[in-house]
Amino acid sequence: MNALPFDFYRLFNDLAVKSPWTLPVGTQFSSDREAFVSALNVCKQLPGICLNLNKNREILAISDFGAHYLGYEASELVGKSIDFIVAAADLDTYHQKLDLLERKQTAVQDWVGQQVCKDGKPILVKISGSLITYSEALKTLFLICQDIDLYLNPLNLEERLDAKTQIGNRTLLFSDEIQLRDEQLKQDNHKRHNHEVLLSQQAAQLADSQLALINQMSILQSILDSIGDGVIVVDRQGRFLLFNPAARQMMAQGSVYKTIAEWTTDYECYYSNGITRYTCETLPLTRAAQGEEIEREEIYLRHRHSSRELWLSVSARPIRNAQEDIRGGVAVLHNITERKQAEIALQQLFQRERLLGLLTRNLHRSLELQDLLKNIVDEIRQLLNCDRALIYRFQPSGKDALIVEESLNTRASYLPLRDWKVRHLSFTEPPLIEQFCQGRLLACDDIQTANLHKADIELLKAVGVKSLLVVPILQAEKLWGLLVMHQCNQMRQWQPIEVDLMEQLATQINLAIQQAELYYQLAQANAELQTLASIDGLTQIANRRRFDEYLTQEWRRLSREKAPLSLIICDIDYFKAYNDTYGHQAGDACLKQVASTIRSVVKRPADLVARYGGEEFAVILPNTSLDGAVLLAESIRYQVKTLRIKHRSSAINQYITLSLGVASLTPSMKATPSQLIAICG
Repeated sequence: MNALPFDFYRLFNDLAVKSPWTLPVGTQFSSDREAFVSALNVCKQLPGICLNLNKNREILAISDFGAHYLGYEASELVGKSIDFIVAAADLDTYHQKLDLLERKQTAVQDWVGQQVCKDGKPILVKISGSLITYSEALKTLFLICQDIDLYLNPLNLEERLDAKTQIGNRTLLFSDEIQLRDEQLKQDNHKRHNHEVLLSQQAAQLADSQLALINQMSILQSILDSIGDGVIVVDRQGRFLLFNPAARQMMAQGSVYKTIAEWTTDYECYYSNGITRYTCETLPLTRAAQGEEIEREEIYLRHRHSSRELWLSVSARPIRNAQEDIRGGVAVLHNITERKQAEIALQQLFQRERLLGLLTRNLHRSLELQDLLKNIVDEIRQLLNCDRALIYRFQPSGKDALIVEESLNTRASYLPLRDWKVRHLSFTEPPLIEQFCQGRLLACDDIQTANLHKADIELLKAVGVKSLLVVPILQAEKLWGLLVMHQCNQMRQWQPIEVDLMEQLATQINLAIQQAELYYQLAQANAELQTLASIDGLTQIANRRRFDEYLTQEWRRLSREKAPLSLIICDIDYFKAYNDTYGHQAGDACLKQVASTIRSVVKRPADLVARYGGEEFAVILPNTSLDGAVLLAESIRYQVKTLRIKHRSSAINQYITLSLGVASLTPSMKATPSQLIAICG
């Protein structure tokens, strides 16, 4: 808050106690001209030599006492230039000081000069001057002149006052005392002398007090009009007594508001956290009027019927009279709106950028779509501190929306909605679909007043939803799904920064989902390629490459586990003769049948059936003993025999038969898989 040039609060107390010319509490002027005329009337009644000058430095008003003191009637001086009563040698000094006042380079000017009485006699005076502003077009210079000789020789007052008695005995402050003194002087000359001395001293002191008070009033008026801080005065009942121009501009206070309580009907007042509201009784000015002193308390004001917002730093003090009774309160208001708005904007920008960066990194770490969707709802729910976050995914028909992921606030019991298939939601119908396709969000502070179907509102109420925020998820300009946030414990006003943040996050979510789906497609393609690279194209069982990889893999694993590994190698008897007799197409069909039969016999997932060579097949049997492998080989031989594939060129049977080799070893680092193959051969 700007420092004031003197003890501001003490001046208010002094004025409240000492001023006999203060207008009644609550006095208001209908115009600046009315206030100006009232000030001139007051000037005429003041003790001492008091003058009001216009911009041409002509006398607008002079106190009756002052005119008589100089030997004139007041009417003789009104309209005259100040030069008329100023000694010629002091004219330059007078005008230099008055120039400083008019240019507002200083609030008060004090100097010593000479004034000339009607009889030509000069008087050495001390002058105090100040500029009084009623409006930009209406300003006056107010001068108070004190005869220095009165301080040096108070007895001279008798001679001067006697001379003025001849002009009508119109001294305002001393007439009663002079009459009493004259009566006492007739009774006792000695007593008369002592009384005159005492009276002159008291008169001088009273004159000093009144002149100082008038000077303070003039200073106060100038300060109130010129300072940028607002000043407000109220009485103990909270009625407004004074608003300076800066305060009126800040508070938009006009004649329509008479009390603090009436003013608060249009303004909401909050503590610096922007959440906790003041009551009329807890406002700084009300507390000051009850005796509390407040230093730089920050308050936030918001007009109920417009977008007007204001941040103020308020210092307030009680106003007390001479008996220390509280008569009201005075507050100084410093407008800190621009600073607070800049601070809030900077904090919001920092928070938004930090959260956006954090969420973006977290989202792009997930390549699996389901993991990504789970991360999205968890992160968003925690970020917005809402009760439920959901992701709806539209089905290929475009009419159904399925909740594919959900995150719930674990501190409260809310009904889970995952796997609900919602057909009738407004989200899946125009015009909301059109809004979502354009990337625009839907924010509902109160679902009761939202533009939704009645059935939607009933459904949302049934699961405890009071406020709703919906963010569209787009893929290739098509609506992929919706990210939906629910507030269930109370209604929530979604803040602009939250909506703005979600709009930015929507773009990142779209990219992350697109990335996850591309990753899924790539993984599928790689899996297909891997399958093609490891499957025999004719028989659709593992090929020789896959056989070698799997045998090496299991050899290493079982060497650590010290478990047996068995191998069966099957060879179709006289298969070359079969091809020569029946042709290669029949030979291919035979290979397919044999491979399918072997695969049907080998049932364990860990066992691998592979095409080892042209007409050779192999079966890798992890964790299988030799006896178990022999039994399985015999079962394979028998099942192939039951196929009864005719082979008239065979030297041993009229049907296709197999020759099988079986081997079993416990793998170790000293042996190799080739040793197992060699045993089977």
